[in-house]
Amino acid sequence: MFGWFKAKKNKDKDKDKDKGDWRSSNAHLLLLSKFRQPEGADRFQNDPNWAAALGESPRTAIRALRSAGMLRACELHELLEAKFKGSDLKRMLKAAGLKVSGRKSEQALRLAENDEAGARQAVGDFFALRCTSEGEGVAEHFLAQQEKVRKNVESAVFDKLREQDFKGAAAIVKDFEADQVFSRGMGIDWSKTAMTKEIRELEFISRNVPGILSGEGEETLRDLRTAAGMMLLWGTNTAKTWFPDGINTAGHLDADSAARMLMFYAFHMDELRDLKALGVKSVQIMGVNDGNQCEACRALDGKKFTLKTVPELPLSKCTCEIGCRCHYQGKVVG
Repeated sequence: MFGWFKAKKNKDKDKDKDKGDWRSSNAHLLLLSKFRQPEGADRFQNDPNWAAALGESPRTAIRALRSAGMLRACELHELLEAKFKGSDLKRMLKAAGLKVSGRKSEQALRLAENDEAGARQAVGDFFALRCTSEGEGVAEHFLAQQEKVRKNVESAVFDKLREQDFKGAAAIVKDFEADQVFSRGMGIDWSKTAMTKEIRELEFISRNVPGILSGEGEETLRDLRTAAGMMLLWGTNTAKTWFPDGINTAGHLDADSAARMLMFYAFHMDELRDLKALGVKSVQIMGVNDGNQCEACRALDGKKFTLKTVPELPLSKCTCEIGCRCHYQGKVVG
């Protein structure tokens, strides 16, 4: 199942060992892409994550990219752009009696052209780099290829979810994330994770309907379930790109919010399962308290229930515009 991800990764590693060619290393190409705009050369120098991904110090990698003609030293106005925030540039322009409008690059150029000596004093010994024309072309090609792969993988996952092959969908995401220079999620080893929780929640979504979506028809539910599964597997909070054109929901929620309710439903039910396994006897329903709660959510905010009597979340009577955001809070007994 999509083993070509791992095969490609190993192939890239072999190329790196045999040739030492940065062009075959996704980590080096990703680093290059960070300099499509002026960027301080020391930003990545002491980052252990970059060092681990590159297999060498960022300083060594950057030096290789410069030697290959992919990076160049920034000019004065580019140094200003890299060193200062837009608000700082506007303040400096205003103090010099210059126009403050325009893009950040235009603001920096205006300052440098107006007072070169003052600009040089402002940047001091700050050093920054930027892609050469060739380097920018290489970086843009790399990013375009990465985006193409991502879209193809998303399409494959979508199809697996439609087929209700949840293990297959999870396996594709797992292989994809394991192949990334910087994988999604803190402390997750994607090459070893079994995706058990995700598969269990996908199966729950496919079999159940929360009360808040009880009025939806089967066709709409199928679209919502697929979108909710995509959100769950990809770790996003929106599903707009995965809906068919013209999807309509029966209730007050739009399709994006409705799919999110399905994802929340599976998460909350799985959470109750875990709390029960931990020996929790009762839970509280906690609201978000941001002033946008409906009456149903406010009425249950802070109330305690046993695991047998606790209402399902999302609350079926919720009328919040973007759906119920209440959650369970349990306390382990003993």
